Amino acid sequence: LDRFRTFFNSTYEDVGIPETAQVLGSVGNEETQDYLVALVSTLQTPPASRHLPSTRGGKNLLEDLSRLMTAVNADDFDVERTLPLLQATLRKESDNVIWNAVYDAATES
Repeated sequence: LDRFRTFFNSTYEDVGIPETAQVLGSVGNEETQDYLVALVSTLQTPPASRHLPSTRGGKNLLEDLSRLMTAVNADDFDVERTLPLLQATLRKESDNVIWNAVYDAATES
């Protein structure tokens, strides 16, 4: 997740905005969509996504994340429901908090 945090923070360092998850409330849906694509892509990489169970009766969490990615790419998602995942990641919350936020976001997709 450090790679995602670096991507997010570098975007705002260039224009002098402090590194914070609070920035998410001031960016538009297009920017949030870009961050979600980057984050979901990052979350699909670790083996945990293939070993954790699906929330929707699928094979695993990776399948749920793939559905979320499709929904985000198609503009068929509720930005508000995904903000907790972005915020938990940027605030460097515990793995448990982040994976719970992943499950919540994937369930809503």
